[in-house]
Amino acid sequence: MKKLKLRKQENVSYQTDVGRIVEIFAERGYEISAIDAEIAWTQYSDSMCAGWMSLDDEDMFVFSNCFGYFAENE
Repeated sequence: MKKLKLRKQENVSYQTDVGRIVEIFAERGYEISAIDAEIAWTQYSDSMCAGWMSLDDEDMFVFSNCFGYFAENE
């Protein structure tokens, strides 16, 4: 059986948004990976029955709607 690996979607606008999400979390003292940021925003977008939702201009909106998808490492 041949093993397949999912190809990473290369969407420039998504990557810009992902970078911004990572920065928003860093400004609030949280370190998250770009992959985790992308997955969290995808899950949030899915919860709103949407594809990839555009980021709001308010950083706190983005932070508060993504934060629930993370668990703090102990």
